[in-house]
Amino acid sequence: MPPVLARQILEPCLRIDRQAREFYLCLAGAAADPGLAALWRQMAADEARHVEIWSQALRRWADRSVAEVLGKPGRLARDLAVLEFRVAELLAEPPGPDPARAFLVAYRLEFYLLDPGMDVLLLLASGEKGGGVDGEYARHIERLVRGFERYRGGDPMAALAGEMLGQLWSQSRSLAQHLKVLRDLKTLVPICSECKRIRDDAGYWQHVEAYLKTHAGFEFTHGVCPACSRRLYPPHGEEGPESPG
Repeated sequence: MPPVLARQILEPCLRIDRQAREFYLCLAGAAADPGLAALWRQMAADEARHVEIWSQALRRWADRSVAEVLGKPGRLARDLAVLEFRVAELLAEPPGPDPARAFLVAYRLEFYLLDPGMDVLLLLASGEKGGGVDGEYARHIERLVRGFERYRGGDPMAALAGEMLGQLWSQSRSLAQHLKVLRDLKTLVPICSECKRIRDDAGYWQHVEAYLKTHAGFEFTHGVCPACSRRLYPPHGEEGPESPG
């Protein structure tokens, strides 16, 4: 079976976020309320940022074989194809100037886009440790939720829908971060055969503790193993450094 190339994974992600960008621009053009139009334009700008991330990743990795990320690469490619079809079907009919319909479709779109597969791919494609993209996407979701709450005028159902979408984002991103860590730890790690420092993606050499703390969130507590304890603190009577005096 031929290897799955990066373009087979990244191109659907690029097309999906391009559709999302065009959708939000369409909502901005149809909105009668200036505040709503500004909200939709900002949502479109967020999606444009994702489009740029996918485009840069394609330029770097287009013809490289894809390492396992979520299950098998072939399955991930099929899942993304299904997601792309759902998004295209959802956005086939623009909601027009009706704000209620616009928010309904926007919520459903973001629900589709909160897919752990796309999340972990976005983290990998961005080349960041998560802070930049995480913060941007959190603001993206919060912007939509706050706009919906303002439009519905404190409707408790609107607040509940916003809370559910925010929680889904949080869970999806947490899963994506764990999957990224597993993927990173499954790849070959360049380590110095002498001092045991590890080279990170930027080319810097770090102690094992610093590398794992940065990439996997590990915290360390230090002790001394039995072999080192015998070497450093030999029992009384065994050969070792003489006691002073």
